[in-house]
Amino acid sequence: MKQSSLQVMASYTRRLPRTRGWYLEPFYTWRDAFNIRIGNPNLEPEYIDSYELSYQKKFTQNVLSVDLYYRITNNKIEWVRGIYDDQPNVLLTTFENGGKDYSLGTEKMLGFDPTSWWHFDNMGNLYDYKQRGELYGRDYSSSSFNWNARLNNDFRITPSTRVQ
Repeated sequence: MKQSSLQVMASYTRRLPRTRGWYLEPFYTWRDAFNIRIGNPNLEPEYIDSYELSYQKKFTQNVLSVDLYYRITNNKIEWVRGIYDDQPNVLLTTFENGGKDYSLGTEKMLGFDPTSWWHFDNMGNLYDYKQRGELYGRDYSSSSFNWNARLNNDFRITPSTRVQ
């Protein structure tokens, strides 16, 4: 007899990605003869508010999962590039808090065992992306519709050996 189970979950998380140390360093770092980087010690932390609704159905070893999400990134850290000290062949990179971005989308995943020695996960993501912000008095707002897909195969050679 096949077993099946169903789960529906809702969640809210606030994530605080760690800023890399060199984003904050207030001195020039020459990467090569044509590229300089300077950090911004005044950066505010970027944080992400994430709302998710998930549906998961399990059929013995097989799983179908559908997630709906809405994510807002606040204090979005942007890489800003410009010309260094009026030298057109030297590029200066720094970092600024530029605004917010928004993602609304769905992720789908199917985990399936066609045989006892083969398992695959088929995943896809469809989402609408918007960024809203201004840097140095210029609006850089934009939007796009995006997608990606991935297929992972897992072959069981022995009970303790797998090839992916």
